[in-house]
Amino acid sequence: MNVDRNGNRVSEAQTKEVFHNEGDVLIVAEKYQTGFDEPLLHTMIVDKKLRDVKAVQTLSRLNRTYPGKEDTFILDFVNTKDEILEAFQLYYQETSLSEEINVDLIYKTQKQLRDFKIYNDDNIEAVSKIYFSPDAKKVDSVQAKISNALLPVAKAYNQLDKNERYQFRRLIRAFVKWYNYISQIVRMFDKNLHKEYLFVHIFQS
Repeated sequence: MNVDRNGNRVSEAQTKEVFHNEGDVLIVAEKYQTGFDEPLLHTMIVDKKLRDVKAVQTLSRLNRTYPGKEDTFILDFVNTKDEILEAFQLYYQETSLSEEINVDLIYKTQKQLRDFKIYNDDNIEAVSKIYFSPDAKKVDSVQAKISNALLPVAKAYNQLDKNERYQFRRLIRAFVKWYNYISQIVRMFDKNLHKEYLFVHIFQS
C-alpha cells in the first residue's frame, strides 16, 4: 500500500530509505509495526488492538530523538487509555496518561493566563505581524524584532513573585500542549486563539 512520490510501489527492502528521504505517511503491520527504527517518526494512528509487550514496542516507535522534534502524537481509535496504561505498567515502575482533553480546557486556560495581565491583544498582534510578515524568512532580523516586542511582557512577568511566575509558566505549558493536541484531531477556525498559541509558545521559548 506504500508508494513513493511518483506513485511507484515501494518494496519492503526500499521502505526505510524511501520513508526517510521522501515519505510523509507509512502504513505498517506486524514486522514494521514493532521493528521500524526511524527517528523522523512523529505521529502514529492506531486502528488495531495492542496488548502487553506489542503495545509497548509499537508505541515506542515514536520514542526517538531528532533535531527539531519536540514532541510526539498518537491517535488511537481502538484501545482505551486503561488498556495502554496496563500494558506499560508491566515494564515501567510508574506510568501516567492524561485524561481526555476537550476544547473548553484551552479556553479556560486562556482565561487563566489573561487573568495575570502579563499580556494583551495588542502584544499578541504585534508579535503576529512580525511572525507572519514577508520578512519572516530573515530569521535573525525577525527574532530581534520579536524580542523587542516582548520586552514589556517580560518586564510584567518579572514583576510577579516566584510562585506566580511558576503558575504562569505552568499554564503556558498546558495551553501549548492542549492546543497542539486538539489542533491535530479537531479542525479549529479560531484565528485569534491560534495567534495567542504562537505568542505564548514564542514567549516560553
